[in-house]
Amino acid sequence: MQDTYAEHKALGAFNPHFKQLRAVAKRAGTDLGEAVHEGHLTSIGYAQCITRCRASNCLEARADWLIQTRGAQGALPEFCANRAEFERLRAIG
Repeated sequence: MQDTYAEHKALGAFNPHFKQLRAVAKRAGTDLGEAVHEGHLTSIGYAQCITRCRASNCLEARADWLIQTRGAQGALPEFCANRAEFERLRAIG
């Protein structure tokens, strides 16, 4: 029998990842709350974005990226687990 527990990794703390998710989305020119309000992102989709962020294990790299790219509107880090979703939402406008 396969040990499925060993395949799961702990998620990062909610608050720092949530704050960084919103900061990266804003830097990308996307407002996730507004996307939900306008029907471009479901609440489940929003939760999935948060979970992908928490599972990515890049809290420090994201913090460094946010500092290094301060003022660079439209930028997205290559390592972002939500990059495709942010690009999709940005294309909708």
